[in-house]
Amino acid sequence: MDTFTLIVTVGMALLVLWVVALGLFHPRSGADVLHFKPTRSPELEVQNDLDDVEQMIAAQNALRARHGKARRTQAEVEDQVRRHQRELTDYADAYWADQRAMGSGGDAAPLVVYEVPTCSKCARLERLLAERAVEHERIDLRTAQLDAARIGALLAKAGVAPRDALRPNEPGAVALIERDASDEEVLAAIAADLSLLMRPIAERGDRAVVARPAERALDLL
Repeated sequence: MDTFTLIVTVGMALLVLWVVALGLFHPRSGADVLHFKPTRSPELEVQNDLDDVEQMIAAQNALRARHGKARRTQAEVEDQVRRHQRELTDYADAYWADQRAMGSGGDAAPLVVYEVPTCSKCARLERLLAERAVEHERIDLRTAQLDAARIGALLAKAGVAPRDALRPNEPGAVALIERDASDEEVLAAIAADLSLLMRPIAERGDRAVVARPAERALDLL
């Protein structure tokens, strides 16, 4: 029997003892309701569990002796079980703290959404983030002032070429595509008229996505 198995077995034995004691001695226990009468006394059950633990420790010590390792006492095993339980609890607490920080912004970079509120796809993304209680900043492209450099940096984070970020149903975008405008010309045109820019776009730190579908924004969380 390896160390991990021994630890788990001891932990289960302690849990069984606690459940048995609760079931037998609680004033409104299930044993009272069902008129349950154990075939063995609680003292005998406890002694049997203790004997099992002692036998497991003895077997483990015999194995350790064959490998030239020092013997371990029951107190040492119980202390190790308690340490292991604390480590698991600490790990779980740290994990969920990180998840809450990511969901609410925490100390990480904030989530920024570039949108037009009347756009159906933008509204879908807003509902998605609201359902998940994700805090974010909203930038309305109808009133925002974004220069060509900032737009270029935003698209670079998303890995999208300026030409591919144009809304194909906009006449101005069609004209740029038909005359095969350069990236610089496209960025300048978008900065002058943000209605040409595909939306919504979600940004967090050094990453961004064109949130079509809206679920793509969840990749940034």
